[in-house]
Amino acid sequence: MESFQLIPWERRLDEEAAELLYYAYRGHVDAIINDQYASVTGASRLIENIIHHQGCGEFLSRISRMAVHRSSQQLAGILTVTGIRPHTAHIPQVAVAESFQGRGVGSALMEAAFRDLAREGFEEATLTVTDQNAGAVRLYQRAGFQTFKTFGAFIYSREEAF
Repeated sequence: MESFQLIPWERRLDEEAAELLYYAYRGHVDAIINDQYASVTGASRLIENIIHHQGCGEFLSRISRMAVHRSSQQLAGILTVTGIRPHTAHIPQVAVAESFQGRGVGSALMEAAFRDLAREGFEEATLTVTDQNAGAVRLYQRAGFQTFKTFGAFIYSREEAF
């Protein structure tokens, strides 16, 4: 991780974060399940929902992180964290730009969040992931997450129904 710097979430980078989300999920099943991944505008809405509308809990800006590539100053990864109960956090979003995947960015973001969560008295963290997102599943398993519940994601498409 020596070529990356972890910084607290910076609102001035929200648009770059939305672009990172869009490109990270382009062509992925998650973009079919959740249309917010299907465009930069949708990804911007997703970030705003996490930060302002508490659908995933209270946004914890002091724990949420961004990874910046030192030499290019390009946004390499993001991790948002919310509080959902007094001692339980939720990670609604982790994304690493495709060009930086496999270089420890996601692991470093999660490790930094875990340290801060422990320091603030959080005892557990949750997240959801589609099983077809194999890279993310491996990252979460290496970080110590265990599957608690599996559930189906259903999509109704008017075009396919008629």
